[in-house]
Amino acid sequence: MIGYNGARNGGLTTVQVKPLRLWRAEQALGLKELAAKAGVSHATILRIERAEPLSQPRVYRKLAQALGIEPLQIAEYRRLMGVDQGDEQHDAPR
Repeated sequence: MIGYNGARNGGLTTVQVKPLRLWRAEQALGLKELAAKAGVSHATILRIERAEPLSQPRVYRKLAQALGIEPLQIAEYRRLMGVDQGDEQHDAPR
């Protein structure tokens, strides 16, 4: 788990970022359960958990909504770990 302080929208925001697998475990959700709840394929979740590049920021929004967290908490962890570098689309609210 990583604590992250970052400027966002002109202010300082503190968010907790950690791997998707830990968010799932905290809520006792299996891979297929989260996939069904978020409306994404379990293969997509596996790609995220394996730190494979993902070019669909909307997936972060779906997963975050299903987990009750902010998309930034998933996307920023991946950015800090060197995955999805240069993809700033996750910051845009939709």
